[in-house]
Amino acid sequence: MVLSVLDSFLCFAAIILALVVTAETIIVALTRFDLTDVGAYDGFQRAAYATVSTIVASAITAFVVPCLRKL
Repeated sequence: MVLSVLDSFLCFAAIILALVVTAETIIVALTRFDLTDVGAYDGFQRAAYATVSTIVASAITAFVVPCLRKL
């Protein structure tokens, strides 16, 4: 099975995106961030952060997995 030019481009973009996410995860794990000036997040801020992070991660996964299956 030969991939079309568009499929090849999307698969290449998926691989690059996966590498960027991996690099970002390593950087975040090794760097200290002061999230607020006054202290830790309150309950609403933590819930919003977790919700947005989950939505973004799900969208990235929904894009990368089919591309990797085509390869």
